[in-house]
Amino acid sequence: MKHFPLVILLLSGTLVHAQSAGTGTSAVPAPPPAAGQVPGDPGELLGMTPAQAFMRFGAPDRVFAVRGAEPWQDDVVFEYSGGFSLFLCLDRVWQVRLAEPYAAPVMGFSLGASVERAVSVFGVPELLEAASWEWTLPGSAWPVRLRGNGDAAGAI
Repeated sequence: MKHFPLVILLLSGTLVHAQSAGTGTSAVPAPPPAAGQVPGDPGELLGMTPAQAFMRFGAPDRVFAVRGAEPWQDDVVFEYSGGFSLFLCLDRVWQVRLAEPYAAPVMGFSLGASVERAVSVFGVPELLEAASWEWTLPGSAWPVRLRGNGDAAGAI
């Protein structure tokens, strides 16, 4: 069964909040315990610079551009073989995508879990489309959303 990506995205232009004001220290936590694995809360990676991504995950397996409807919506994508991608706008990560073969649990569920499992963790989605569910995540300095894309059987 093909599972579609789980996407963590930032919907605000306030990426500068990822750096501590005046100190120049990074708000990005220490590397995850396993190499090539995102933290349990992928939202921790939002605001990361390309240099921080290289230090944490090494060089990506692929780097490519994704064109948006408008020129300012273009992204650079760092794609890693472990099943995750970092989307950069200007010089910051604004979106994290998890897709097969990524197998580690994230935020209380794994790829291929039912949408009911996600609802049990995050509540009723704020946005519901045919095969896409979206939640606003609590506790961030900027609006962060979780989007689950699924198949006809309701698996994310």
